Amino acid sequence: MNKFKKIGIVAGILLIAIGAFWIYKKSPLTITATENSTKVAETEAAKETHILTVALNLASYEIEYNDTFDIATVDVAIIAESVTTVQFADGSTSKQYDSVGEKIEQVVIKDDYNNKKTAEITITVKDTQAPVISGVTDCRITEGHKFNALGGVVAMDNADADVSDTLVCSDYDIDSVGTQTLTITAQDKSGNVASVDFNLQVIEKPVLLVETVPVLVKTYLSQYKEVIPYDGNYLRNITCWGDSLTSGQGSGSSYPHLDNIIVNGVSKDINGTTETTALSNLINLNLTTKRIVYNMGVGGEDSRTIACRQGGLSMYVNNITIPASGSVSFSQITCEDGNVIDACRGTSTALTEAFDACTIGGITGKLTFDNDLYTFKRAVDGTEMVIAANTAIITPTSLARKDDILIIEMGNNNGWDADYGVLIKQYEAMIKYSNCKYFIIIGDTDGSQIERGDWDQALQDAFGEHYINMRTYLVNNGLSDCGIKGTQSDLEMVALQEVPDSLKSDWSHLNSYGYYSKGNAIYAKGVQLGYWK
Repeated sequence: MNKFKKIGIVAGILLIAIGAFWIYKKSPLTITATENSTKVAETEAAKETHILTVALNLASYEIEYNDTFDIATVDVAIIAESVTTVQFADGSTSKQYDSVGEKIEQVVIKDDYNNKKTAEITITVKDTQAPVISGVTDCRITEGHKFNALGGVVAMDNADADVSDTLVCSDYDIDSVGTQTLTITAQDKSGNVASVDFNLQVIEKPVLLVETVPVLVKTYLSQYKEVIPYDGNYLRNITCWGDSLTSGQGSGSSYPHLDNIIVNGVSKDINGTTETTALSNLINLNLTTKRIVYNMGVGGEDSRTIACRQGGLSMYVNNITIPASGSVSFSQITCEDGNVIDACRGTSTALTEAFDACTIGGITGKLTFDNDLYTFKRAVDGTEMVIAANTAIITPTSLARKDDILIIEMGNNNGWDADYGVLIKQYEAMIKYSNCKYFIIIGDTDGSQIERGDWDQALQDAFGEHYINMRTYLVNNGLSDCGIKGTQSDLEMVALQEVPDSLKSDWSHLNSYGYYSKGNAIYAKGVQLGYWK
C-alpha cells in the first residue's frame, strides 16, 4: 500500500468519527437534557433573584351594610416582572358583610414564581339607611283623656332589626282642643333617623246629654247572618284573626292602684292578659282535653291584608322568576281586588307561622320584608319557575286553621275604603273560605257611640247574633268584670258611652284589664251560640 492510500484511509476514518459525534450531539435526548438543565438553572436563579414589591395606594375602604366587597376594588401598586393574583387570606375574591364596623382583612398578592406578599386593609362597613316606621295613623281623643302616641307603632331597621325602643313622639297637649301635628322619630345604632308625621285631633268634651245615633241611610245584610246550630264538636279549636287589638298591644300595661284586684272573691293575676289567653282560660276551666285558642293578630295590618293572610282573599305576585336555588326579591304584593297590600311587616308569632314556610306556585320558601323589598328564599333547590301571571302566596296558617271557629276583629287600620259594604264583604270572604261556618265578629272599641255608632250598626245589621258590640260591652261590664271601682274620669266616659280609661293603655288599645273583660265577652257569646259550654 503506498503512502498516499494510507493517508486517505486515516482521513476517512476521522471524518466518519467527527460526523458520528456531531449526530450524537444533536439527538433529542441530548438536546432535552441540556436545555432542561439550563432552564432549571435559569428558573432557580430567577426565583431566587425575583423580588415582588407591593404598595397599597389606598389602605382603607367603605362599604354599605350587607353589600359585597370585591377584591378587585383594592388599589395596589405592584412592582413585579410577572402576572400576579390578588386574594383575601382565605382564598376568596369577594366578601359580604352583615355587621357594621371596621373589618381588618389580610390581602395576599402572589406572582408566577409563587412569591407572596401580604398587605393589610381596613374595610369600614356603614349603615346609612334610616329605620322604617309603621303603624302611625291619625288619632282623635276627647279633651283631657289619656293618649299613648306610640301604641301600635313599630320601627324596623335593615341592620339593627327592631328599634322600636328608640321611638319618640313630639310634645302634645291633651287639654288643647283642636288639631296638633305630631312627629314620631326612631333612630338606629348608626345614628340614622326616620320620622313620620300624623295629626292628633282633640275634641271638646261633650255635655252629658243623651244623644241618638244617626240613622243609617243604608242597611246591610250578610248571607251569613243566620246562626247555624253548632254540631256539638267540643274539641274544635278557635282562631282569632285581627290586628294589634287581637294580638294584645298594651296588654302589659296596667296601673298601680288596680293591681291585685279581686273578682268574685278570687284574686286575679291579670297583668299580661290578652283576649286569647282570657278566652282560653275560661273555655278550658273544667276541661280535661284542652281546646287551643290561636292568636293570629298582627299589629298595623289593615282589613284587606288580614283577609289575605287568612285566605279569604288571595294575595298575588307577578313578573318574578324563582331561581333553581336561592332567593328572588320583588317590590309588591297585590290583593285579588287589585289593591297593593302591606303583608309580612314587623315581627310576631303570627307572621312567623304564616310566612316562614309559605308557598308560591307550589314552591315552599320563607318570605321576608326589608328595605322596601320582599324576598322569597326557597327552602329546597329545584327547577327555576317564571311567574308570568298572578300567582297566589299561600300561607300554612290559611290551610291549618280552616276548620277552627273564627273570631275576627279588623278595620281599625282601614283597608276597607271607608265603605262598610267593602268591610262586610271582606268578613264574608273569610267566612266563606273557612270550612267552619261558626264565627264571632267583634266590634271596634275606639271613640264613642256617637263617633262610631254607624260602624256598630252596619255590622250588627249584617251579622246579627254573631256580632258583639264590644264598645257597649266594655262600657257596661268592663269595670265590674275586673272588680274595679271606676275613677271620676271612668264614670264620665261611661256616661258618654266610651270605654273607660282604666281599661285602656292608649286611645286605641286596651290594657290587661280591658283584654280580660273582652275575653269574657267573647266567651259569653260563644256560650250563647253553642260553641263551648
